[in-house]
Amino acid sequence: MKLFLRNKWNRINLLICSLIMPIVLLPIKFSSIFLLILSLITILNVALLKNKKTISKSLIYPFIAFYASIFISFIIDFYFGFFQLDFLLRNIIVLIIPLYIFTSNFTRNQIYKILKGSSVIVSIIGLIIIVNWVVGYQSYFAQQEFLKNEWFKNQVIIDKEYVKNDSLFKITIPPSSSIPSLRKIGVISKVNENDTLIRELNIKVKPCKQNIWVLLRKIDDKKSKGAWFNLKNGQIGFAHEGMIANSKVLKDGYYCFSLKNKLTEGTSKEWFYISFVSGNKLYRWESNSTQEYVDVILKTPKFYTSLGDNLLKTKSIFNHKLTNFSFLDSYAHGTYMALIFLFALTVLIFNSFLSKWVRYLFIILNILVVFLLASKAVIISLILLLAIYFFKRKYSYKFMAFFFLIVIFVGFNSYVKDRFVDMYHTIIKFDDNKALGELDNLSTNTRIKIYKDYYHLIKENYLVGYGNVNGKHIFNDKFKYDFNTHNQYLQNLFNSGAIGFLLLVFFCVSPLILNKFSFHDETGLLFFILIMLFNFLFESIMYRQWGLVMVSFSFAMYFQFLKSRWSQ
Repeated sequence: MKLFLRNKWNRINLLICSLIMPIVLLPIKFSSIFLLILSLITILNVALLKNKKTISKSLIYPFIAFYASIFISFIIDFYFGFFQLDFLLRNIIVLIIPLYIFTSNFTRNQIYKILKGSSVIVSIIGLIIIVNWVVGYQSYFAQQEFLKNEWFKNQVIIDKEYVKNDSLFKITIPPSSSIPSLRKIGVISKVNENDTLIRELNIKVKPCKQNIWVLLRKIDDKKSKGAWFNLKNGQIGFAHEGMIANSKVLKDGYYCFSLKNKLTEGTSKEWFYISFVSGNKLYRWESNSTQEYVDVILKTPKFYTSLGDNLLKTKSIFNHKLTNFSFLDSYAHGTYMALIFLFALTVLIFNSFLSKWVRYLFIILNILVVFLLASKAVIISLILLLAIYFFKRKYSYKFMAFFFLIVIFVGFNSYVKDRFVDMYHTIIKFDDNKALGELDNLSTNTRIKIYKDYYHLIKENYLVGYGNVNGKHIFNDKFKYDFNTHNQYLQNLFNSGAIGFLLLVFFCVSPLILNKFSFHDETGLLFFILIMLFNFLFESIMYRQWGLVMVSFSFAMYFQFLKSRWSQ
């Protein structure tokens, strides 16, 4: 009976361990619940463990070393008056997952089963995400123009139920608005001599007491140029030099406002910026004493060049992130998701299982997902390391050619290309005054600025460090923005000083130390660990729960595999 129960328990542990990596693809609240359950199971495993020597000290030391660097940061924060116990608790994942794996004492065959199971589950999730992406795009394609997420909406309400006509849009300006606006970037394929850019808007305002003007403009290098139009009588107000404004009366109370400007050679992008303001030459909205809501009706806008290039044309599906059009857009981070699929890809390449064509299908699927997530660092590491792998394993030229055809197809048919073009231009000319980007998709220019700013603080106090919370306050006060270092090595040096940095270095090289500096890899785990360590250069991977799970799982499984090999 005891043997039967133990076998059942081992099977449950195999299933749970197979879910650790896939669970990272779910929202944090679900993965947090899973990790809480995992913590309870770990305690139970320790209680059921007959031989305490099952947990080798040499295997657990690297994780203790990393957690010690976290504790140093906690002590520094405490010294400066910040008591962040949740910071310690959040990072305890880096101890829980290894303890779970070591106390489960998986055999070599069980480790292979876990890795294969994880890769299949991740691949199936990838297929579901791609199907959801395609279906979501079809729905997005049919949406009214101003409902699309390509338009940035600020302090306006788009009426989604306004269905008189698919080409009509009702926009409401609340009295609380101060800078109500709509804006979109148009991509220009080619600029010819004497080419003109035209912005055209057919618009009317419903009867109201509020004075209302429309400012149509372009933005170049933080400078704004445009023209003002009175929405109640069609009058043209002030127009900046080089901007040609026209107004025409249409039927049913509509006015056609247009703004033209010459295009300069080398222009690749232009703004269509629509602002609602309270008067001529004003840039803000000031509600009158009646505090009324103002309703504006727009027809589909036009944004085109004099040579017929339509800048509002619907983008190809490959010009959208894989996380668009679904619940993933609210929480998913491209780098971490790409690393999970890269993990599945690595296992599939290093291990022959499933039928030949199913395995190849999953390999292609994971490559596609990695590229569509558009994390530059992950894509670069994938190409470099797979090239090395193909060279060493002497794969057939057909397979290599097929892989690079996928790379070329995806890379040149999506916004992945734009990300790498941005990186190239930044390397050629870094602009320290360029505005910072979005958190999920930082440009190369933004990353370099972040590195430079953190470097200025690190060189002043690299021995002791600044702590986690205290460091955030110091950085925000000095540079007036809030980003982590986007480099795990710099993050540890900034938070925990030289000692914390050395503890991280020890943690990173521990797989090679335990394997006696051999790169021999049967499972693909060491290969994936090297990919993650490379990505440490571009992301503070272990600064987030997703990264803590990925890294601790990969390291612990590799250590357990080494232990199973030593025991043979």
